[in-house]
Amino acid sequence: MHPVKTILYKKDDVKIITGIVVKDGKIRIKNSQHKAIYQDMEQWKSLSFVPESLSNRLLGRLNALSVVEPKLKDKAKTFRLFDSAKRVL
Repeated sequence: MHPVKTILYKKDDVKIITGIVVKDGKIRIKNSQHKAIYQDMEQWKSLSFVPESLSNRLLGRLNALSVVEPKLKDKAKTFRLFDSAKRVL
């Protein structure tokens, strides 16, 4: 075992493995990822003109994390619709 990289967890501990949380046998995304999505979404809502980089970053986060939490896939689809409508205005 590597003395620094190897972490031993107890059976009922929350385990963080490569940015993913394992709790009660279920995988979830970290709170910091939820916070990043929330902050980007709030910034997107507050701007009348949205830079393409912000839209791409938010859509990328939602799509990447939807592998772990499938409900984010629906958010990504909805965001895509609202983003295209916002760009038309």
